[in-house]
Amino acid sequence: MKTKQIYVSFMASAILISVASPLMANADVVSSNVTTEQISSNQASSFTDIKDHFDSYVSVKNNQYVLILPENVQVNQNEFEQVVEQINAVNQQVETNKLIINPVNKEIVSRASALKSSSYTSGYFWWGVCYYFRSNAAVYEMDHELDNFTLYSGLSGIFGGPIAALGAAYYHKVKSDLDYMNNIHPNDYLNMEVNWAGVYFIYVP
Repeated sequence: MKTKQIYVSFMASAILISVASPLMANADVVSSNVTTEQISSNQASSFTDIKDHFDSYVSVKNNQYVLILPENVQVNQNEFEQVVEQINAVNQQVETNKLIINPVNKEIVSRASALKSSSYTSGYFWWGVCYYFRSNAAVYEMDHELDNFTLYSGLSGIFGGPIAALGAAYYHKVKSDLDYMNNIHPNDYLNMEVNWAGVYFIYVP
């Protein structure tokens, strides 16, 4: 199969973020879209759709993310440009901060990952971050950080700027939705995925 290989260059990217909007929830997931006033099921799932669609074509070479699309794969041009822009920005931060990308699971390794057992853990990727909550104490710790308007605290140099621009209402809404999911799933683990634009998705893994 022929492929077209796209090596993403080192170039800074500016991400324009709008004000956080209302969220849609059901019994199993809570998801957000920070760029629209009203959200539909399709809009709410667009983050995971884009991530899942492109992730299989992203690999790691020479400690950089590389996007390789087969010639017969059709993608939305707008989404493609967003993905390329994000990979550009992350690759630059990896290079600048001398970080390491695990070539197997494509996770960015953080040297500051030692956390006490009650804490949440997190994994950083080209598309954003996944937080793993394995206890109520882990959720409460995230609540405390959200009260102080912090997110992406582990590798803030990569993702912190766009998220910080969303303001207090965004952090309060994330906390409210995380607590909601924790309350209706008191005996389950929770994951929360957040992309570079602040769109998040909370679910039971």
